[in-house]
Amino acid sequence: MKFSKMLSQKQHQGQKSLAHSKFVKVAFIFIFSRFYALISSPQFYSEINNYYNYYVKASKLIELPYIDFSFSYSLISAIIILLPEILGFNLFSLKIFQIYFASLMMLIDIIIILLLIKFATKRLKFTQDQINNLVLYYSILGAAFFFMIYHNLALMMSLIILMLIVIMTDKYDLTRSKISLIILSLVAKINVILFIPLIALKQSLRRESNREVIISFVTILTSFFTAILILLCIIDILINDKYLSNIFYENNYLNIESIYSSILYILGGYNLVDIEFNYDKGRYYLITSHFVGFFLTLFCSMVLLKYYIFLSYFIIKSRNVFFKKKNYNKLILEILLVTIMVTIISLKGFSSQYLIWIIPIISLKFSYSNDFAQKLIIITIFILSSYINLFGFFNILTLKNLDIAILALRNLLLLIITINMIISLYKKLNYGN
Repeated sequence: MKFSKMLSQKQHQGQKSLAHSKFVKVAFIFIFSRFYALISSPQFYSEINNYYNYYVKASKLIELPYIDFSFSYSLISAIIILLPEILGFNLFSLKIFQIYFASLMMLIDIIIILLLIKFATKRLKFTQDQINNLVLYYSILGAAFFFMIYHNLALMMSLIILMLIVIMTDKYDLTRSKISLIILSLVAKINVILFIPLIALKQSLRRESNREVIISFVTILTSFFTAILILLCIIDILINDKYLSNIFYENNYLNIESIYSSILYILGGYNLVDIEFNYDKGRYYLITSHFVGFFLTLFCSMVLLKYYIFLSYFIIKSRNVFFKKKNYNKLILEILLVTIMVTIISLKGFSSQYLIWIIPIISLKFSYSNDFAQKLIIITIFILSSYINLFGFFNILTLKNLDIAILALRNLLLLIITINMIISLYKKLNYGN
């Protein structure tokens, strides 16, 4: 009996030792992939040039004569970009600014993976093997965008989404400090406003009857949006910036990678619409008529509104078992993932860097999911997005059929995987796991 017990303990120690040795290997993969991203050339795809121009202009604000200066990014972005000037350091060349910015993004990347590991261990009860898978998936998906991951502010949104996951998976009601943290995250990225209905819904689910839940949900949602609109109006007045318009970009501007742009390219191939591009603020856009731009903004808003209505209905309907589900945290995780997917593919400004937002949450889901087809589709989406930005970007601007077809395939796969996730979430909310 003692011998078998000792043998079992040795086997357990051996498995634990093997799992830890695997962690060292996947940690090396993460370090190598991120170091390569840090030293790699930003190619033509880099927003650092725009950030540096803002930095140079801002540093001259105190000089005379007065120069006109506007800023189209969020306040936290301004702090990141202008931090050297705030601290009294003069980054006198674009190269030094690139090193500063990429290093800062790498630091945020490391913070994200450390928070992911802690969250997965504490909230999702991951085993060491699952932690290894988490680090591996996070490393691989991030490496697919090695040329841009440290050359824009997308990792800031990844960090904010991870903070939302931590807050939303807490079974207890949101405290004032947590609500304040969520509101403050709006200063970091206005897109967080699109996740406010989820937060209001979570706050309302503890009511006794469905009627009370609905009344509470509408009341809290109205209060949240009223407070946010007042905050944004004050910011607009103070800094003369149009925060709300930044959600959808210019009315008649489409990002050249968006799903709507793919449709217009195909229609343009049959001479049904005219295709025209414009370069503005360091980016290329597909220009449409103001009518089409307004219609697509309205369509995007209706998609998000209907999604939230149906999601709220099914969650309220199954709320009696919602908090009792064994995999409650994983269910919340998937609700957030589906919400983010529906949001980003609906936006007119969708680009590949938006996929960086979901790398942490996708890595978590991949680590415990056995859905091979879903993993294959998402990895394919990342590979195609990498190709589009490295090789197909300017070919799309010249309307090359092959690259337009690759973009259309990527966007079609995005639609398919999002619909698949919605159906899977619906089944879990109504029929269990």
